[in-house]
Amino acid sequence: MNTLKEKKIPFIETFENKKENYRAFPIDFVNQSFKENVFEVRDFGIKGENFYFRKDNPPYFQRIPNSIPDLLLRKTVIEKLQRVNQKLEKLGLELYVFDCYRPIEVQNYFYDFWFPNYLQKVNPKLSGKELEKEVAKYWAKGAKSSAEVDLKSPPPHSTGGAIDLTIRRKNGEHLFMGSIFDDVTEVSNTDFFEKKLSKTQLSFSDQEALQNRRFLFWLMEEEDFVNNPTEWWHFSYGDQMWAKISGKKSAIYSAVKF
Repeated sequence: MNTLKEKKIPFIETFENKKENYRAFPIDFVNQSFKENVFEVRDFGIKGENFYFRKDNPPYFQRIPNSIPDLLLRKTVIEKLQRVNQKLEKLGLELYVFDCYRPIEVQNYFYDFWFPNYLQKVNPKLSGKELEKEVAKYWAKGAKSSAEVDLKSPPPHSTGGAIDLTIRRKNGEHLFMGSIFDDVTEVSNTDFFEKKLSKTQLSFSDQEALQNRRFLFWLMEEEDFVNNPTEWWHFSYGDQMWAKISGKKSAIYSAVKF
């Protein structure tokens, strides 16, 4: 598996072109998995803690309004993660989950409030369509409420098919990925260190981040997960982004209904 650390991640433009307008991609509402239930991932031996429910969660350092302690995913997605963990077990490693199913209210908080405010502090002139475009790089538009989610265009984390994660050692130490989770700058782009390598010699720290991102990317790809190219930690199976980027005819999952 160490050979995966030597395999380059394709540049972000390759995926961004495929990802464009993904929320208009068709969903197969009659497929056998459409009504598949969600389960708590930790009940299946997968480690993690909901990042948004914590209070020691940089850069926020607060429990996000309407966040939940649960880590919920579709059963098929959990089974795929278990197979990734079986491979990692041989190396004394395991997956660690930050976030799975996300309430619409949490999505709205970041899309409508936190991230636009952050961007305007950095660049007070940013507004209108330009501001919306920057926000959409890292946060999907939500809905007025969970009951009003457009089932033909759900945010990825509302489907139970999207997951934010990393790899850690069994002693709890996370592999170095070059940024914290939810760093909403270019360093979070999955190919950030690939592009840096194409221009200059990398430091030992950058080289470690490069190889660990490759390792995570290709391990997940082996189980048919697709990565969101602006977030090294975000992978999905069955949602519209997955279907659009991977060239499937349609998505499998819409928003979870409880």
